[in-house]
Amino acid sequence: MTRSPTDAWVAQQLREATPYRQAPKYLIRDNDSKFGSGFLRVATTSGIKLLKTPYHAPRANAVCERFLRSVRQECLDHLLILHERQLQRVLNAYVRYFNQARPHQGIHQQIPEAYGLSRATAHKGTKVVAVPILAGCTMTTERWLKEETSEQILHERTQGCQSVIVVCQDS
Repeated sequence: MTRSPTDAWVAQQLREATPYRQAPKYLIRDNDSKFGSGFLRVATTSGIKLLKTPYHAPRANAVCERFLRSVRQECLDHLLILHERQLQRVLNAYVRYFNQARPHQGIHQQIPEAYGLSRATAHKGTKVVAVPILAGCTMTTERWLKEETSEQILHERTQGCQSVIVVCQDS
């Protein structure tokens, strides 16, 4: 981290973030002078297409900024990350939670992907189970049919998370 990033510093950060030709297809950036010729050269040689936000349009990058704020507040502020592989696992789990279980105010408290919706409707013969996300930093609840074995579903959904709590069972 630095308080005053320069072109050379930002170019080096991009170089370190894209090892072994593992680069994104696009990179959205603003028109700041820190994205100079050195940064452009690294992006071009990495095969990254640069997309600039429009001048005098501060809301052009609002969705990205809001997502980053959510990642920080709901996830990274509560965890001690020790190495890059752990960070990648945590971010992958958070993105799954964000898209498959977390309600979004902008779409009327709906969940973006249908995969995160309840497996069964609320009726007799179902049970509500709380599934921890990110080692318990947050929880999501799901309604399962009683015939579904918790062990099979938990292994599939928690991906190595240590605890799952059954909240209640409908009678």
